[in-house]
Amino acid sequence: MTANIDPIRSPAPPAAGQPAKTSAAAGASQTKFGEALAKARSAGAPDAVLPPTPPAELGANIAAAARAWEALAADGRHVSFSETAEGRVSIQLSDGESAEELTGSGLFDLIDAEGGA
Repeated sequence: MTANIDPIRSPAPPAAGQPAKTSAAAGASQTKFGEALAKARSAGAPDAVLPPTPPAELGANIAAAARAWEALAADGRHVSFSETAEGRVSIQLSDGESAEELTGSGLFDLIDAEGGA
């Protein structure tokens, strides 16, 4: 499984304290996440637990990941994710001829090295 996400050309996240705009098509209330969020909010979870918007640094992290993705692609390499028989996520860095297994921290190291974060 691979993800082709282009966060560089995506609209900027809303400013801190501003609610994120969602479309009716998103159907958040129909998803497990939406149900969990509604349940947490109805239980009176503090805003510190459920902020109204993602953290500000998330945009910079996503941009670094996109730069790393582009740098890898320019070099003929890509990262892919799969699920193991035990239900764990497996991360591979491949150049088309061979693949290297990455740990979660190895993936973040790769993003830092290739994405210039």
